[in-house]
Amino acid sequence: GGGGSAGTIGIQEFIGIKPASRGGPRASTTAPISGTPDPFLYQTERYSTNGELHFAFDSGSGEYLVILHFAEIYWTQVGQRVFDVSLEGRKVLSNYDIVKQVGPLTATMESFVVPVTDGVLNLDFRVPYGNGGVDQAKISAIELFKRSTSGPAAASSSARVAAAATAPTLRDLRVYPNPSTGRFTLTCTVPQAQTATLTLNDQRGRTVQKQTVQLEAGNNHVVSEVPGLEPGLYLLSLWPAEGPPQRQKLLICP
Repeated sequence: GGGGSAGTIGIQEFIGIKPASRGGPRASTTAPISGTPDPFLYQTERYSTNGELHFAFDSGSGEYLVILHFAEIYWTQVGQRVFDVSLEGRKVLSNYDIVKQVGPLTATMESFVVPVTDGVLNLDFRVPYGNGGVDQAKISAIELFKRSTSGPAAASSSARVAAAATAPTLRDLRVYPNPSTGRFTLTCTVPQAQTATLTLNDQRGRTVQKQTVQLEAGNNHVVSEVPGLEPGLYLLSLWPAEGPPQRQKLLICP
């Protein structure tokens, strides 16, 4: 814990990497990314310039599932980028080599459960020069799920937290028309009536729209209107009451 803030998070809220008080510069590519339905999330990154990259989020205390998203968009060979990752001072990835894991221009994710006791979640990326580290550390995106502390979704173990974040409770998300001028319809299926959250993120990871959506058990058709958006590509995410979100790319036209 401790340190500065790179952004504020809520329960099951996606965070695109933003310029942080201790974050690194941004790089991007237009090359296609394989292994993901959301390739543009992996076409940008934050990277270190001195072997260290730090982020701190005002998460609030509690237990979190942290999902780290990576894709190597610069190097093409094993051993050209090797770094460590620590969460709340505990090393969770050692001598991590993205190309060795999945190859270049390919999305991959690593997930960990971490307790936060001081209200600030710290992520540290370091290159262990002299101990196998090479080049600079990097990250494409970070996803956080906070453990529920009350009600039927409450869990008593880290395993339950991880399961809640991976069990699909929302299926078959579609968006039309796409491209859109700002008014569009969502279709999806959920097993029971619930309140969901709809977010739109631009290509820099900024949340430009967030709204509550009421879903009925079974098939849903929800009309949404987001006036005043700049033309471009956005990531639409629909977050159910429990479990992971589903996402679709949405192209906004003039």
